[in-house]
Amino acid sequence: MSSLPRTGTTDTKGTVDSGTVRVTGGMQVRAFAAKTRSSINVTSERRIVRELTPAPATGGAAGQALWALFYAADAVISVVVAAKTSSTTRTVFFLLAAIFALAAVVAVRSFVLHRSRDKRVEEGLPKARQAWNLGYYCGHCDGVFFVASPAGFDLPVRTLMPISDFRHHVWSAGGYGDLA
Repeated sequence: MSSLPRTGTTDTKGTVDSGTVRVTGGMQVRAFAAKTRSSINVTSERRIVRELTPAPATGGAAGQALWALFYAADAVISVVVAAKTSSTTRTVFFLLAAIFALAAVVAVRSFVLHRSRDKRVEEGLPKARQAWNLGYYCGHCDGVFFVASPAGFDLPVRTLMPISDFRHHVWSAGGYGDLA
């Protein structure tokens, strides 16, 4: 977000005097208050930080891969045990193997979807940050507005909007607005 001519500080309790709220990734949100001094409690500051991020959190694909390996190993163990048991319990173990194999396929599919989503976010992040830098957050109004809309961006200029709408516009500029 762009800086404002007014300056201020954020103390550890979340009190802001026309100051800065830190956002993940070393970025800062420039905030200002209509009053000389306003207080943002820690809960609302966390909400602001979470909602004003220029991109959704990435990752999680590794966990899906581990689940896939776990289910595949369970399927193999079930087949091995089924081969060494009587015919009555063999059917049960083959059914368990089929269930674990299906769970492994679902986990692999989830892994692939996570990876493609993460790749899309990584590719669109520069454009999203460019749009994000054009926004101003008003702590008094609890809203955000864009000061300009460069070529290639369809941003509503000088229109106060809720934080969720701002996030949708920024994420759409990055090509992943459907995740907002």
